[in-house]
Parts: sequence; C-alpha cells; structure tokens
Amino acid sequence: MAEFKERGALLVTDPRGNGDLVSRHAEMAQLDLPGNVPADLRRYFDITRLLWVYGALAFPFFGWADLHARVAVECALRRRLGQDQVRTSLRALLRGAIGHTLLTDDSLAGFHESIDTQLEEKQLEAEVREMATFLGVPAEEQEKFQSLVESLVGPFAEARNLGVHEGVATHHTPEDTKETIKLARVLIIRLFQ
Repeated sequence: MAEFKERGALLVTDPRGNGDLVSRHAEMAQLDLPGNVPADLRRYFDITRLLWVYGALAFPFFGWADLHARVAVECALRRRLGQDQVRTSLRALLRGAIGHTLLTDDSLAGFHESIDTQLEEKQLEAEVREMATFLGVPAEEQEKFQSLVESLVGPFAEARNLGVHEGVATHHTPEDTKETIKLARVLIIRLFQ
C-alpha cells in the first residue's frame, strides 16, 4: 500500500514506476484524442493520461489511470449511444455499440503493433474456439467467439467493475496500463468517426 509522501519526497520517482516524468510524458503525449471527440471527453482522457504520467511518482496512479481509461470509454459509449441518463452497464453499452456496428473487428484491426501480440491473440482465439466446440456450441454461434471486439467486452467491463466496486488494484504495471489507455483511445476514436 502506498503511503502519503512527505513534502520533500513529492517529486522523487517511485522505483516501481520504472521511469521519470519526462519520459512518461513523452509516451502519453502522442496518445491524444482528435478534435472530433467531444471536448469534455478529451479533457477526461487527458486527465487519465496525466495519471499514467504521474505513476512515475506514485505507482498506484497506474491503477487509477487504468480504471479511468475504462470509465472514459464508458462515458464515450453513453454519449454516442444517447444513453447519458440511462443506467446501463458497461458490458451492455459495449454490446450496444457492437450491435450498431460502431465497433467492429475491422475498426480495431492493427491496434496491436507487435507480431507477438497478434500471434498470442490468434492462439487465444484458437483455444476459445476449441473450448466452444468442446462445450457443444453450435458452429454458427462459434463465429462470435472469433470476434476480437466480442472478446474485449467481458474482460474490459469486468476490469472496470472490479476497479469501481472493489477498489483500484495496485498490481497494474505501467506497460499493461498503457495498453489499456491505447485501447481506450482507439475505442473512443472509433465511436466518433
């Protein structure tokens, strides 16, 4: 658990943060949202990116940045689907965006830069299809198991719910949280294309 820093140590980097403010800022500076995204959502996302930057000083900020990246997507989904005032789960909002074809596999193509990540995804897809076959899921329904977008819905929503209802975990690594922020950015951009 993080402790409240003494005044003299406020700008001392957290050794777990694995970086300094300048290098962290440079990594997040390139992940801004375009002008077609509503200004209030861009500001919220900017604060999320700053939380990640300040993780260099206080490691738990990475967990907060992860949570707020997911909340930013939830806010974008509510806005885009016209459900600002409706009490709907993130999972239902994501499924609604998929149903309205606002989020598709094609729109997320190329999200991951590394070949290793793409190979891991293909392996995971094969394992999920194998499990679906084992469980007796009809072939026509197995297609949804192959969808990258569909595979994001459950884990993305579950991680957000855990962060909100059970408290932000301190085990978020800078790299994992950066991937969440990058994914949130892509989802938000796709919603407002």
